[in-house]
Amino acid sequence: MNDLSQPIGDMHAEKLELLEMMLREEGGQFNSFPLSFSQQRLWLLDQMGLSASAYNFPAPFRFTGTLDVNVLRKCLNEIVRRHESLRTIFISVSGQPVQVVTSSLCLPLPVVDLRDMPGPAREYETARLAREDARLRFDLSAAPLLRTTLLCLSNDEHVMLLTVHHIVFDGWSKRLVLRETAALYEAYLKGEPSPLPELAVQYPDYTIWQREWSQIEFENQLSYWRRQLGQDLPVLDLPPDQPRHKLQSFRGKAQARELTKALSDVIRAMSAKDNSTLAMTLLAAFKILLHRHTRQEDIVVGSPIAGRNRQEIENLIGCFVNTIVLRTDLSGNPSFRELLQRVRVVMLEAYANQDVPFERLLDELRLKRDFSHPPLVQVLFNVLNFADDEIRTASLSIQSILFDDVESKFDLTLYVKEKNDRIQLIAVYNTDLFEQARMTEMLAQLETLLQQIVEDPDRRIGDYTLVTENAKKQLPNPAQRLVAQGVVPVQTLFSRQARLAPGRVSIADRCERWTYGELERRSNQLANYLLSCGVERSDVVAIHAHRCAGLVWALIGVLRAGAAFLILDRKYPAKRLINQIEQASPKAWVQVGQPAQLEENLRVFVERRPWKCQIDLPSRAAALESGFLEECSDSAEPVEVEPDDLAYIAFTSGSMGKPKAIEGTHRPLSHFAQWHAKTFDLGESDRFSMLSGLSHDPLLRDIFTPLHLGAALFVPDAEEMLSQGALAQWMRQEAITVAHLTPATINLLTGIEPGAEILDGEFFSLDSLRYAFFGGDVLTRADVSRFQRLAPAARCVNFYGTTETPQAMSYRVIQGSAEQARHTVPLGRGIEGAQLLILNPYGGMAGLGEVGEIHIRSPYLAKGYLGDQPLTNDRFITNPLTREASDRLYKSGDLARYLPDGDVEYLGRCDDQLKLRGYRIELAEIEAALCEHPCVRASAAVCEDQGAEKRLLGYVEVKDGQEVTASRLREHLRQRLPEYMLPSMLTIIPRLPLTPNGKLDRRALLASSRIEQREDPFAPADTPTQKELAEIWIDLLRREQVGVHDNFFDLGGNSLLVMQLLSRVQSNFGIRVSASEFFNHPTIDGLAEAIETTIIERSDPSRIDELLCLLECADGKAFLTDPALSDSPASSFNSVLHLNKTSDRR
Repeated sequence: MNDLSQPIGDMHAEKLELLEMMLREEGGQFNSFPLSFSQQRLWLLDQMGLSASAYNFPAPFRFTGTLDVNVLRKCLNEIVRRHESLRTIFISVSGQPVQVVTSSLCLPLPVVDLRDMPGPAREYETARLAREDARLRFDLSAAPLLRTTLLCLSNDEHVMLLTVHHIVFDGWSKRLVLRETAALYEAYLKGEPSPLPELAVQYPDYTIWQREWSQIEFENQLSYWRRQLGQDLPVLDLPPDQPRHKLQSFRGKAQARELTKALSDVIRAMSAKDNSTLAMTLLAAFKILLHRHTRQEDIVVGSPIAGRNRQEIENLIGCFVNTIVLRTDLSGNPSFRELLQRVRVVMLEAYANQDVPFERLLDELRLKRDFSHPPLVQVLFNVLNFADDEIRTASLSIQSILFDDVESKFDLTLYVKEKNDRIQLIAVYNTDLFEQARMTEMLAQLETLLQQIVEDPDRRIGDYTLVTENAKKQLPNPAQRLVAQGVVPVQTLFSRQARLAPGRVSIADRCERWTYGELERRSNQLANYLLSCGVERSDVVAIHAHRCAGLVWALIGVLRAGAAFLILDRKYPAKRLINQIEQASPKAWVQVGQPAQLEENLRVFVERRPWKCQIDLPSRAAALESGFLEECSDSAEPVEVEPDDLAYIAFTSGSMGKPKAIEGTHRPLSHFAQWHAKTFDLGESDRFSMLSGLSHDPLLRDIFTPLHLGAALFVPDAEEMLSQGALAQWMRQEAITVAHLTPATINLLTGIEPGAEILDGEFFSLDSLRYAFFGGDVLTRADVSRFQRLAPAARCVNFYGTTETPQAMSYRVIQGSAEQARHTVPLGRGIEGAQLLILNPYGGMAGLGEVGEIHIRSPYLAKGYLGDQPLTNDRFITNPLTREASDRLYKSGDLARYLPDGDVEYLGRCDDQLKLRGYRIELAEIEAALCEHPCVRASAAVCEDQGAEKRLLGYVEVKDGQEVTASRLREHLRQRLPEYMLPSMLTIIPRLPLTPNGKLDRRALLASSRIEQREDPFAPADTPTQKELAEIWIDLLRREQVGVHDNFFDLGGNSLLVMQLLSRVQSNFGIRVSASEFFNHPTIDGLAEAIETTIIERSDPSRIDELLCLLECADGKAFLTDPALSDSPASSFNSVLHLNKTSDRR
């Protein structure tokens, strides 16, 4: 008899109705059964197309000794005969899954001979074949749901590849296969019958028992889980090494580490002394590791349990495993022993309530649907306490083995195994999220942690370090002596260049060019005038200016007088400038440009202040030829200053909306300029651009790096700074070689598409640019990619620093393809004389991957906050690792981690961590996804705080001549981002606002009126297809009305309802819609469009009569076959579907 290998799920609706009728006959007494809760979830994942081969269960075995292949084949088929679970298929009837047990099944055992291969090639081929077999997907509607292949490595060594779908198999089942194979093999080899007793019950009995379990006991256990998990359940958010995909992937690898026997013995002894199990001790240590890598104190992990708490099912192969959820509070920095007791209580309570299926917990907790993460728990902890991974018989050794390439159903699973008195730690991790080096280091950190724990379990958990011996080679040494070098002030370095080459151009704007000699004379005149008015060393001089050459003239003149400057950007509102003047208390006022441009309240405020002098400098030097400064000497020697004298006052955003005044000194200014030039080989032939905001400290890099070198500095005017594409044309015209940029200015630069033709017929690109130094915001690889298309020859460098540091204190040279693995560009390492120390919340040095706060260590920091000693003491601290008063750190407030190579990766702000529904949100990732849309020029994402609620908002700037709707953008995002990262509102605006410093102005976005297209309003069904779908939705979701743009899952839909919906769609439209296709179009509009445009393939009606042939209906038996498939490999099976009416236990 031929067999049915065509999946039953693919039958035409007419034939499925026939099968349904048969399954319902005589009160449903055919051999079909409901699924267990675990099976139901696995079936749904398969139908949704989300599991692929993730739930294949590879169970390879190594046979050492002389192997009789025919005897082994007989053993395997006896095991299949004994266990109905291995002869089960799964089909859908009216959208509801049922399992059907086939009467018999002959399992083939093909043999692959690898004996002729050399040793290394043979092992490689074995692993490759194992990997391929493990990734070959099963069709749950077609038997068998297991595969076997025997690899012959030598005459006395074989590897059997056994792959079974998890829906009929689990880890305990693997042990049963090992035991039964060993017992049967020895008996059959001797010609004896099976020594194994017949099984009293089968897996379907368990599924029925599970459904009929005592409701009272079930509610008691469920109440525990509601209390334990019902309140603000967090997502364990291990920062990934690559962006998380919209759909969870399952590609994985295994990484192992074995503890020494001595350490293993001490851990076991300590566990016993504390009345705990080994699992409890190791879980407590693992939770410390997770706590330190996530900065979370509420740690939730899953742990599988055998689920075989009835004696009669202990010897059954099947999917019995259940997952319990272990939630532990690590707050308060407890000692390890205190934490161990917390873990112990949680585990004992969880074990006492283990009968509630994990799948029922998912339904009960009503977690928001998100297919990017494993549900409820993202990390698993599994102690493998099976004693028999290897069985030796009289003729064979049979050993369970593990290959490195595995499927990872969770972000991370830690397996614990005892072998030869040693504890083995095995990390199975998702390779689309984590790199191998990260996992290797995490296992080493866990061992380091355990070593410290057994030495002193009464220490606070924050006192243990995760810095391994390997990490010490990569991380900065926090005790290394950093000595401030003697520096020459930048104004003195400038004067040297003026004497060396007075005729060289120093600065140029649109209207005029200043030589070094001219700038030297003019600044000397200004310095002499200030001194004559009583301005003293370190007095603050306010400079109210716009972007022009005159601003540089004023700065150098103030510095040469020994004074300090405060730049007041005239773009800022008068109220803010008045606040800055009040805080800085300047003694003199320098106005660059026309004073009439002052706002009235600022003008009055300035007039009423007691200044030592007020100076109006024209924007152009030529206007001074007969002015008051002509009476001052142009050759006066500058006032001598000390490196730690005040050089300038800068402001940065502060808490409560009040800007903070920062005191900058000469030392860091000069140090950075000289390091900058030396490190990147900058010289007098370079042409620099002044693009930074006037009150933004990178402006000082723009100015003083070129002027201390004798290079030229070019200044664009306001129109060129603000016009899309005009800035890039200006840079090309001036042949700029060095530019300091913010990521936001890339939008201005790329307003003209790279490669577009300009008037002279040449192709537009910034060929002259040698270096682009980025700072001020998170730099993404998408930013770099866009910029490099415009300036292909430029080397891109990511700078990191704060106004308090006060210049860039770390850098990372971007190495092209090497950056493609990460969404954002790392911050790199400290510049000469600086370190980026990442300290954990307990003040200790962070290990590789451990999340902590960046503390910048350097003798080149700012003095502190003007007039705010408490804040200075809070943010500028003594190095806790050396406790030397002169060893200062600046607490940046930035969260980061060390990468495996020791570079620093920025993760967000300590005080403004964006989390929604337990998920950490990367705004840059949302922005990058929006910018992938062909109509989008630029985008921004912000978080709106509405008290107890937070909303994610997206803003989009559309390219000229393009149109796009919010709903289309949302659909675009759905294809790229997890559900939790989708903005609640998408806003289309003419232009994204920027601060005067060139950064994206997120506050302005939140405060602005909504002049965008909002989300599409309620839209009723219009077309016949939409109306018919709407009726189905209303019935299934129990809603009074649904709109065509409403998301099925947002209205309360779940996976089971999806299957019922698709069954109804197939019945009504005669079209089989795959669950994965529906997931891509979870709206009536999207689904109707897919149906109407025949995106979904229709069943081929020409094969209706062939698909299902009822060959025999006698003696209570029915066999379903497809004669067209008689040549398929499945034809070796005796029958696929056996419907048995006589089974009275059902």
